[in-house]
Amino acid sequence: MAIQLKRIYEPVSDSDGYRALIDRLWPRGVSKERAHLDEWMKSVAPSESLRKAFHQEHLAFPDFRKAYEEELRKDPEKQDGIRNLLQLAQNQTVTLLYAAKNPVENHALVLDHFLKSVRKPKVLILYASEMGNTLEIAKKMAAGIRESGIEPVVKDAFGASADEIPEFDAFLFGSGTIDDGELPDEAQDIYDRLDHLDLKGMPCAVFGAGDTSYELFCEAVNTIHKKLAALGADLILPDFKVDFSMSPEEEKKAEALGKRFAETVWNRAIRKVLQNAEEK
Repeated sequence: MAIQLKRIYEPVSDSDGYRALIDRLWPRGVSKERAHLDEWMKSVAPSESLRKAFHQEHLAFPDFRKAYEEELRKDPEKQDGIRNLLQLAQNQTVTLLYAAKNPVENHALVLDHFLKSVRKPKVLILYASEMGNTLEIAKKMAAGIRESGIEPVVKDAFGASADEIPEFDAFLFGSGTIDDGELPDEAQDIYDRLDHLDLKGMPCAVFGAGDTSYELFCEAVNTIHKKLAALGADLILPDFKVDFSMSPEEEKKAEALGKRFAETVWNRAIRKVLQNAEEK
């Protein structure tokens, strides 16, 4: 993750990458042409009342910092902006631009410190796919997750172990259905081992391809869902089921669900850092 700070009055450089202004007010004496902005992110700046307290009422910086962090904890719009910055910074340099003169006491430093304290989530996608259709779902969901700046680990259940799951922050489990609604052997092995893991509160989702000509359509997905729910795992997406192979519309939906999954996991990583700061 590459994030750096820079006063907006400094010359533009090729090394700036994505230039984001994080002030609430437009800086004096800077034209939009000179700014060369990619985005003006007002949402992550301190509230107007806090800005005035700091600059006009001479609120001490430690008190300002505490109040600003409190806003970051409670404002969903700020958390969305933080997530967007984190996602952008996974594949390019992001330069946070600010106008303040003081280089050691300003909101940009607070935001920069916070962003660099968020650890990129690790996501695992396990799949069991005898005909390749569930694998295709896994690929599309992985593509959606990558859009959000996370590179998921995608593994065939054959040769994988359920004991790997706790090494990740979130996981998706996909399986086709065989015979009379049963799980394939490789998915069954992982399923049986889930009882030995502490999955309480762990973000997860279930997906799979099936065949509506059978009475128990995608029963493997239902079986896995019930197990994860019983173990207290947090199923953050609706189950995604496909009749045999995906249509173009279902491919888009699978990718969108992957992106939604990743954004939810990012938000949890952000809240965890904010919660730790609050406890301190």
